[in-house]
Parts: sequence; C-alpha cells; structure tokens
Amino acid sequence: MEMCPYEMEDIFNYIPRYFRHVIPDDWNTYGSRNNKVDLLDRLSDDDYDWNKISRKMGNKFEVVEIWKIQNPRTYGRYAKRADKYRTWFDREPKRWQLFHGTQPENVKSIIDQNFDLRNLHTKETSFYFTGEGVYFTNSAAYADWCVGGHNKTCFMFNCEVLIDSIKTVNDPKLVRYGPPARRGFKQEVADLRDDGIEPHPSIVYDTTARGDKDEYVKFRRNEYYPTHLIMYSRW
Repeated sequence: MEMCPYEMEDIFNYIPRYFRHVIPDDWNTYGSRNNKVDLLDRLSDDDYDWNKISRKMGNKFEVVEIWKIQNPRTYGRYAKRADKYRTWFDREPKRWQLFHGTQPENVKSIIDQNFDLRNLHTKETSFYFTGEGVYFTNSAAYADWCVGGHNKTCFMFNCEVLIDSIKTVNDPKLVRYGPPARRGFKQEVADLRDDGIEPHPSIVYDTTARGDKDEYVKFRRNEYYPTHLIMYSRW
C-alpha cells in the first residue's frame, strides 16, 4: 500500500480551545477531553466520502487513497471567515466542493498551512488566466492538467470553498488582484452601513470564473479549506 507523502500520517494536532466549538462533528478526536486529532485520517474504500469523491473523479482516474485532512488551526480560520460571510451578506455562505491539482512538493505546505496567497507572486504567473489567486475547478480532468508532468501516481485536493457571487472574466489584466466591484456599489455600501452591516470588500463579487473553462479563482485568504487529499493513478 502506498503511503502519504512526507510521512505525515500519525501526526497528532492539538485543538486550540478557541477553535473547539467549530470543529466538525465527523472529525475523529482523541484524548481524555477530545482535544487532539490525527492530521490525516485515512478513509476506507467503503466510506461515504470516498465513494462520493471517487464518483466525482470520473472514470479517467483510479483513486488509490483518500485522507481526510484534520488541521484544527487552518479549519478554525476558515470557519471564522464563514462567520464573516454571514455578516457581510446576511445569509448562510455557499460551500462549493471543488478540486485543486498540485505538484507533490506542494502537498505538505497545503496540508500544514492551507493555500498561501503570499506564494503566488514568487513564482511564474503567466498561467493565471483569471487573475492571480488560488485556482479551483469542478473538473478532476482540469485539476489533473494543472498537476502536469508524466507521473502515473499524482495528488489533488478536494476542497470546500466559500463562494457568494461570481464575476465571469476573459481578460486577466482586469482582475489581477481580485474581481471588480459592481456598478452602484457606493450606494450599496452606504445602505449596508446604515443598517449596521460592514460590507464585504468586493461588495458583490468574491470569486472570478473564466468563461470558457471550469475555473474558479479566490483572492482572499481562508475562504477555502482542503478537506481531502486524494492520491490517484492515471490510466
């Protein structure tokens, strides 16, 4: 059986007291006060999440292993961001399940620290078709294209992404650092503040999408969380 990269299995994380109330009920907690978790919880092939993710992966790939990622600190920051969404938009945020393909050398840092926007501007950015942000997709094939290379065994993440409204764009220069605000946003900001609500910085659009691709881009930290690491084989 293949192992998770970087020997990250059987690493225990302690749950900070201030995040314990947001930890999902289906996480496997341990300790006398249930105050620690396995960083990576290996799923069995009869697990509900395994079957759901495998079906979404389609028949182009063979799923080898799936691990549920249980990082209380990065999840806690994501949960706090979701609370802000409720304040900004005065409604429950939409949580999309999307893929993110990456190279093996990035797997550990994503599990440890979530996707880090600070790294984006230290690398070549010529492939950022929809702005310089973190890319997600509903298509496993497209995520695999982002992985690139010729390895038979690869990795991608299944992620939960907060998305309220999407701006479709075709010119990356227009959305390099984030989607534009909607026309008339100044009045909307004033109205929200009169009601005691602090509006979202982008007022309407928090995500961009490319018109000809299944591609969604986030520009702000902690609006996403990698829920599962998927090891898969290309046929």
